[in-house]
Amino acid sequence: MKKVLVLFSHPKFEKSRANTALVDHIKDMEGVTFHDLYERYPDFHINVSAEKNF
Repeated sequence: MKKVLVLFSHPKFEKSRANTALVDHIKDMEGVTFHDLYERYPDFHINVSAEKNF
C-alpha cells in the first residue's frame, strides 16, 4: 500500500466548503497522514526537517 502525506494549509479552513469536503473524505483513510500546518504550527515556524520524516 502506498503512503500519502497531505500537508494542508488554509487560513480560513472552516469557511471553505471544498477543503472541508476534502478533509472529511481523506482524514480517516488508511495510508493517508494528514497534517494541518496552521494547527501544528500556529506561530508559522514550520519544522521542515520533522515534516520530511513522515
